[in-house]
Amino acid sequence: MSAQDTGGPAYSRPASTLTDPGGLVLFDRGDRGMTLLDYFAGQFLASYTSNDCMKAGSPKVVAAQCYEQAEAMITRKRKREEQA
Repeated sequence: MSAQDTGGPAYSRPASTLTDPGGLVLFDRGDRGMTLLDYFAGQFLASYTSNDCMKAGSPKVVAAQCYEQAEAMITRKRKREEQA
């Protein structure tokens, strides 16, 4: 999996900008929210914390493990999409 493949948005929403009649930007939501990679990593983190596995390693180690698992999920998702 390339470093750029985040799986896309987890909860897709359109980017939006609100301007006043003079063109002043009042609101700018250019981001599209959490990525699927971040969502998967968060789900693994919830699993770690609910199973009291946080004691098994430092927060940095646990975070790395969560993202490794999430990357594996994205890779598997891409393979399934190619087969469809």
